[in-house]
Amino acid sequence: MSLGFPLERAPDESLVLDMQGALWDSGLVRAAGAVDILIAGYAIVNHAKVLAADHDFDHIATVSDLQHEYVPPSVDSL
Repeated sequence: MSLGFPLERAPDESLVLDMQGALWDSGLVRAAGAVDILIAGYAIVNHAKVLAADHDFDHIATVSDLQHEYVPPSVDSL
């Protein structure tokens, strides 16, 4: 029984590199960091939605099948 985050599959390296390449080809070279692209890869292969307080995932979604939602930071956390 797994008690960790419910991710069953890891993304293929080609999926992650393809997303990075598509961002570069779209002129979005610095739009998302390597960790954000890897997180997106995990979400895609596990049919999960990414909830994030930054807009990097907006850019990734333009070149992939990523499902994401922007969640603004609360006033208390600022």
